[in-house]
Formats: sequence, structure tokens, C-alpha cells
Amino acid sequence: MTELEKRTTTVPATSFDQLYKPETKNLDDLFNTVIRFYEFDVDKVNKLRQGAGTEKLAKSHVLKMMLEFIIQIVDDHKKIDTCNKTEEAIYLANKKITKDLVFSLFNLLNNYQYNDKDLKIQLMGKLLQSLYGNQ
Repeated sequence: MTELEKRTTTVPATSFDQLYKPETKNLDDLFNTVIRFYEFDVDKVNKLRQGAGTEKLAKSHVLKMMLEFIIQIVDDHKKIDTCNKTEEAIYLANKKITKDLVFSLFNLLNNYQYNDKDLKIQLMGKLLQSLYGNQ
């Protein structure tokens, strides 16, 4: 045996037969990966899980999800602090009119973007649940 043959070994041709098999992950593993990757705090984790939970219960399409977000933006708007009942009634009437307009004109949504990070995180939760199916 030569010095080179003592130090080298032969690799069998079957060594490439074992292909990488991806491990199967469930939805919780995927959520934990996203949470670790984006370093979410407790509030953002709750938004992510809340989005997945609401999508799990509803069979909706993307436009319906976006419509829900617009309604959530309107609902989350802080009420004006006033003691005047007339102004409060006007505020509530305007809120109702806004919701009605959103339902009527939701197809215009794709012309505008809303960049609130919390809503994007909640949308990510909805989309991940949609991709994984209703489990």
C-alpha cells in the first residue's frame, strides 16, 4: 500500500442515495419559528395567535380578511372625550356611516395600503392559518 492509499478512503456510490427528507412541522412549530425570527413581544405574539384563531373559525377569502382589518381600524379608533351628547351622537353616526361605506367600497382597498405593523402581524397569523388549513 502506498502512503496515499493509507490516508484516503473510497466513498461508495450509494452514499448519495440518502436524500434529505424535510421534517414535518405543525402550525405551532411554524408560529414559534416566526416568533423567534421576528423577536415578537407578548402583545405581538397575542396578535399573531389572535389572527390565526379568527381565521380558523371563519372560511374567508383574502378580500374578506382585508375588509375585516378596515373595520377593525375603524372600531379601534379612540372615541373623542367630550361631555356633549350631540358630538358623541355625531361621532357614532359617522362611525356607522364609515363602516357602511367600507362594506360598499371594499374593492377599492387594493389602491391603498395601511402600514400598521400590528395589523400586518395579525394578517401574517391569518395567512399562516389559511396555508395550513383549518386544524
